[in-house]
Amino acid sequence: MPLNWQRRNVSGVLLVNQLMPYYVQRAEVTLWQHPNPVHALPDELGLPGHAVAFDAGKLTEIPSASTAESFFGLPDPWPPGEPWPDED
Repeated sequence: MPLNWQRRNVSGVLLVNQLMPYYVQRAEVTLWQHPNPVHALPDELGLPGHAVAFDAGKLTEIPSASTAESFFGLPDPWPPGEPWPDED
């Protein structure tokens, strides 16, 4: 464990993998929290993704409390309609 953490003005980094407009609910979202930031993030941000924190010398993963569907208010199924409608 470092004695002096660097970049303490960054509270966390939000990574979003596989973000696509029509499948926003399928994106992999991970928040990496800084172990010793100047301004700590709240325990619950309400983001639809996992959080990773450094606690007592170990990385811990905190599961998401919400889903992307509920966070963005998306109907089920999303997107609505047929993916390839016939054009008669």
